[in-house]
Amino acid sequence: MAEPVPSGFWSRATLALGLALYAWTMMGVELYLVSAKLPEGPDRGLALFRRAIMGRAVVGLGGAALLAALVLAGYTLARPRGQRWATVAALVLGAAWIACLAAIWPI
Repeated sequence: MAEPVPSGFWSRATLALGLALYAWTMMGVELYLVSAKLPEGPDRGLALFRRAIMGRAVVGLGGAALLAALVLAGYTLARPRGQRWATVAALVLGAAWIACLAAIWPI
């Protein structure tokens, strides 16, 4: 019989945490775009484009990363092995990300 290998730092739980942090990075870009002042004059159209199109794109990337993080976190909850802190942190960051998105996007 093979002996169990001690777990290192890198695991599915830490990957889930990394993906949740990436989702928050994308949310930070969206928060900047939402809060940025719209300029007057010819640059107004570009600023509106950035806010409407690019903002949705970065939130979409963040949402995809968050979905992957939540799937990985759910998988690590189903098969608990070390690094429970990273799983819990990924789930908390995911819930906060969804709450922040609900607060800034009109539904």
